[in-house]
Amino acid sequence: MSYFYFLVLYATILILAQSLGDICLPKEHVPLFVFGDSAFDAGNNNYINTTIDLQVNFWPYGESFFKYPTGRASNGRLIPDFIAEYANLPPIPPYLHPGYSRYIDGVNFASAGSGALVETRRGLVIDLHTQLSYFKNIKTMLRQEIGEKEAKALLVKAVYLLSVGINDYAVPFITNSSVLQSHSQEEYVNMVIGNLTTVIKEMSFLKSLWGDLKIQFSVLMLYLPASFSEIFTYTAYRQLCQMFLAIIFFHSSEYIIAIFIHGTSNVTLKSLLISKNYLAAMIFSLLEYFIEIVLFPGLKEHWWVSNLGLAMVIVGEIIRKTAIITAGQSFTHHIRISQEEHHKLITHGIYRCVRHPGYCGFFIWSVGTQIMLCNPISTIAFAIVVWRFFAQRIPYEEYFLGQFFGPQFEEYALRVTSGVPFINFMLAGNSEAGFLGLEWSDNLVDFQSVSIPGVSSPKSLSQMASILLWGHLDFELFTFNCALLKDDWKQVIKLCVSAYRQLNR
Repeated sequence: MSYFYFLVLYATILILAQSLGDICLPKEHVPLFVFGDSAFDAGNNNYINTTIDLQVNFWPYGESFFKYPTGRASNGRLIPDFIAEYANLPPIPPYLHPGYSRYIDGVNFASAGSGALVETRRGLVIDLHTQLSYFKNIKTMLRQEIGEKEAKALLVKAVYLLSVGINDYAVPFITNSSVLQSHSQEEYVNMVIGNLTTVIKEMSFLKSLWGDLKIQFSVLMLYLPASFSEIFTYTAYRQLCQMFLAIIFFHSSEYIIAIFIHGTSNVTLKSLLISKNYLAAMIFSLLEYFIEIVLFPGLKEHWWVSNLGLAMVIVGEIIRKTAIITAGQSFTHHIRISQEEHHKLITHGIYRCVRHPGYCGFFIWSVGTQIMLCNPISTIAFAIVVWRFFAQRIPYEEYFLGQFFGPQFEEYALRVTSGVPFINFMLAGNSEAGFLGLEWSDNLVDFQSVSIPGVSSPKSLSQMASILLWGHLDFELFTFNCALLKDDWKQVIKLCVSAYRQLNR
């Protein structure tokens, strides 16, 4: 009887040792899960009802290594066997092998003759979707064996090996299947790729298996390289490279030319023309590009549209830089509100055809960048935003040009187009209300009743109007002795209109 108790105790210790060995896995332990066809099948077809053509459980298979037929379509080992040996794992056995339960090392689900499509040798093999369902069973078993946390960690770092697809293309010809008669070649290929993609995504993301966000993120990082290689095709690389080169050249050349014309001491980083709004617009355009190239990749393949945008970028750049070089010291990135000695009215060269070629060039360039990317939303948005910016800036600038050069500028402005669509000269032949885009009453306000803290009395009504109208001071700092102007922006603008009228009498 004592021998019996000893044997029971010995068996219990062995079982506990085996169980603890499974649960307390080393951190570097990585299982191998194999899916596919005869290239990877380790013998699953030995245990299903199939034809002799799809089984290799007879001599001479296996003679050079295992010394007996294992069900592998080889005289020795297969690729998964060599990978397992390199990873210090035992040969990964077939899932259907009776009695096998050490799933922490991995399992082989491959079946000779199988394909991505269920229809490929239906009923005679283990198709890819069934292999995936077997894998889900393994997940349940691992949870029961080593616990939820350990199972998740193990499956995340596992290696997944897949080889399938050749039978999907070979079988229709071997069996004279009618599948190629009911589907075009392109449709059939899409069916195979679609089924394969579905299984791969489920294996990669394992959404139905792992709910932990950290684990899903780890798996996503493993999947991203393949996704990027699919998304960033030649089209994306070319279009994005053109975009970044256009932006870098535009801003760096603006800064370099400004230094060449005005000298280093007179130029700041503002000449790079990079503002928060500009950066926000460019980021929005890139977000649109990435979203559309993922969801609608065909949208970016309209090369005639992209090349048109590239041509607009080049033309816009040439027009703007020609304008800057032609104007010389008369060109600045900021509008002058007072005339300097070297400030001249430029009417020759490109200015003979367009009176604001710099703005014209930037308008063409900015819209062209979005057409080059085939961004429909940003193309419209850029066109509207840039046009509205110049619709406000050009009248502002021309107001001062009219003050500096008088009739000479008015004659020039009436004769030469602005260069930006639908923005015409508004100072001559138009009412002040038209100049502001508003209608005002004839109520005049006495300018002398206005006082502005920190600003000496204006030397002219035109100077006062420019200060008020174009916001060189914060309107919140204004104090007005005139009761009509208290917290009333419309009255402030009326004051400017009145000043303008008095100035031009």
